[in-house]
Amino acid sequence: SASAHILKNMNKNETPEEIERAINLVKENKMRVFLYLTFGLPGETKETMNKTYHFIKKIQPDFVTFGIVVPAPDTPFYEYLKKRGCLLEKDLPLNDPNALPAFNYPHLSGEEILKFSRSSYRTFYLNPKFILRRITHLNSYTEFYMYIKNAIAILRRYIFEPPG
Repeated sequence: SASAHILKNMNKNETPEEIERAINLVKENKMRVFLYLTFGLPGETKETMNKTYHFIKKIQPDFVTFGIVVPAPDTPFYEYLKKRGCLLEKDLPLNDPNALPAFNYPHLSGEEILKFSRSSYRTFYLNPKFILRRITHLNSYTEFYMYIKNAIAILRRYIFEPPG
């Protein structure tokens, strides 16, 4: 997250500024940056999701996933949702952080989180600047093939497949 408040809620000891500095160091040392983002954590709002997405656009990682937090039973997050009456069902989708979450916040629905996550994939990976940057950094035919295969998977999942 690019929200200091959400990072604090997650008991992270980093700030968005420290995360950005670390990413810049990785890039300076010619390593690739792969980020895994999770939307829907306690304190998440439309504004914090947008802030995180714009942070990602600014730092330009090589790859990023936009997942949705999954409330696994007996975890602090699960108990947080349960205590506040936010869980929607008992059979939770434990294995897919890209599916409709089994919770709603009073100010942010699972549908809104899913829609934002899917939109983030589309706008990040289908951005012409991203595509050009990836093409200009190709190292092999195998890498090119992998990119084409991943692009097809993204198109199928986030363009052609209905959400949910």
